Amino acid sequence: MRGIANLRVVADMLGDASYVFGRDPATVDAAIYGFVASIYFYETDTPLKRQVFQ
Repeated sequence: MRGIANLRVVADMLGDASYVFGRDPATVDAAIYGFVASIYFYETDTPLKRQVFQ
């Protein structure tokens, strides 16, 4: 599933960092938050939601 692969790429890109480009948030971090929040806060259990919680 493409969405799960996208979540893995984001997780790998961030690693232990809080933000993509260092110590301060950037526009890309807000975009990632929007993408992940729409999965996280969705009430129905989905494969994407299970991936977010891993």
